[in-house]
Amino acid sequence: MCEVLERRIITRDLPYNLEESSGEREITRGLMRLSQQALSKYVDNEPDIY
Repeated sequence: MCEVLERRIITRDLPYNLEESSGEREITRGLMRLSQQALSKYVDNEPDIY
């Protein structure tokens, strides 16, 4: 359970290139959010066996 929470915290802090223009930065953030949402259903169902 702690690992799932830890992963969620880490994914909120995903790095991006600060030297990108604001338009590219927003695209990068949007793509990262979409990836996170698409993968979250698999992470939520993953058993805590580690």
